[in-house]
Amino acid sequence: MLISWLTVALLSVPALPTPTSPPAVVSPQIAQTMEATPDTATIWEAAALGLTATTLAQLGEVEEALAIARSLDNPEIQTDVFSRISRILAEQGETEQALDLLKRIPDLNPDRLLGYLASELANQDNWTAIAQLKEQVDDPAFTLTLVQILAEAGETERALEFYNTLPEPPSPQRLVQLALVFAQQENFATALDLAATLDPSLEKAVSLAEIARIQAETGQNANSLFQEAIDLTESLDPSTQRTQVLAQIALSLAKVGEFEQAFALRDNLPNGGNKSEMPYYFAYYLAEDGQFDRALEIAQEIKTDPNLYSSLMREIALLFAETGEVERALALTEPLPSRDYVQGRIAVTLANHGEVQRAVALAQTLPLPSQWEILSQIAQTVASEGEQALAESLFLEALATLPAEETGGPVTLQIAQQMLYAGFTERAIAFLEKLNSPQLRSELLRELVAQLSDNEEYSRAISLLSNEENPDHKTAGLSILAFSLSQKNNPQLAQVLAAADTLSNPHQQAVIYSTAAYQFALDDKPQQARELLDRVLTLTTPR
Repeated sequence: MLISWLTVALLSVPALPTPTSPPAVVSPQIAQTMEATPDTATIWEAAALGLTATTLAQLGEVEEALAIARSLDNPEIQTDVFSRISRILAEQGETEQALDLLKRIPDLNPDRLLGYLASELANQDNWTAIAQLKEQVDDPAFTLTLVQILAEAGETERALEFYNTLPEPPSPQRLVQLALVFAQQENFATALDLAATLDPSLEKAVSLAEIARIQAETGQNANSLFQEAIDLTESLDPSTQRTQVLAQIALSLAKVGEFEQAFALRDNLPNGGNKSEMPYYFAYYLAEDGQFDRALEIAQEIKTDPNLYSSLMREIALLFAETGEVERALALTEPLPSRDYVQGRIAVTLANHGEVQRAVALAQTLPLPSQWEILSQIAQTVASEGEQALAESLFLEALATLPAEETGGPVTLQIAQQMLYAGFTERAIAFLEKLNSPQLRSELLRELVAQLSDNEEYSRAISLLSNEENPDHKTAGLSILAFSLSQKNNPQLAQVLAAADTLSNPHQQAVIYSTAAYQFALDDKPQQARELLDRVLTLTTPR
């Protein structure tokens, strides 16, 4: 995938929020930098140099990579490049040099970066590098971080091996956290072994109850473990601690469907536990279990809190819709302040369950903007089921609901994006002429190029970009193509590089070349990467 700061450069036109389309991978911190920088040329330059430095490190030319990284003026990109080079060094077995580099990154918490580095290595199953990292850092707190990372990766033996090297047990809070990680991996024996090392305490009772909940959610009988947690609370002092833990156990029991035990516990708590939280969750879990009448009865206990009560009615209405009780669902929504929102979600639920006509009829009763939003969501559901003709008509109906003053604006863009990701590529291309601002058009163009690239329709994408006059937008599109074509070693990369040569800004050219070089380096094609880097270094060297 494209690394975050390059993606920002590719998004020199800030992306509009489109919840139903695939999200762009953008670091929020860098995105703010881009929005605050009217001169995108500086971002292209930093992106080109950052990619070049990372590529050189991947090729083993670390000193040259570090020299370029140190020259970067953009602190966010520089930090990211340094951390990536440190990861590459660790992967290559140079953990001492990797750690030294991390320590030199200014104004950042080295512990956080170490954790990031270890997580990246674990994602690549690079256990040798992780072991070397542990030895080099030689810090119990970091070892415990590694134990958790290994446990989350399912590497139980390695995790316990590291855990057994700790000079003393971790704090009860960290021990509980670690036990729950093992439980979430369904390694209940290890989780219980860790919990058993705790002294009788609030933490131990909580850990046993949570392990029991996770165990019950996997279909196993956890009653004895729940009871052990309940019995343990007898030793807790003060009584407020006992109430707190028993309330949590009661909620856990309700969550896994053990309602009689849950209610018995709640009835023995002072004031029935937390008067707002417990009835809310008990009612929700009952409705989730199909016990709607009992859920609505419990819900009356929080009617004095209008916001909480409305929130609960909204969730129960949606659960009614999930089970086909649509009339009861709609009846619950009528008095709610968020009625239109909930009815829209009910319409989408109906569509997801194949009741498209009923879903559309409900959506058509909604006011704007809910009507077009829900119609387009139903259209996406229908398209995913292969009913393209019906989906297309629903998208067009959603468009037709827009007031004249909104036609060609951000909402039109959003529907165009939804149509693109639903498979209506030609329709989406036609929207390029209907959008009323260069910014919206460029955003759609970028997504079109990305989708065409994913579909390997490279000639169509290159043709679209050939008509693009804005150099920033053209660079963004060509970079996306360079990334995909180099990944597949496709000869059409030559066409993209030729198009890059027509750009007047050398740093924009360099971004496109370095994108391809970076991918070649990742794919262990050093000669091809080096040839492209030579061109990049020529373009980025001051004249």
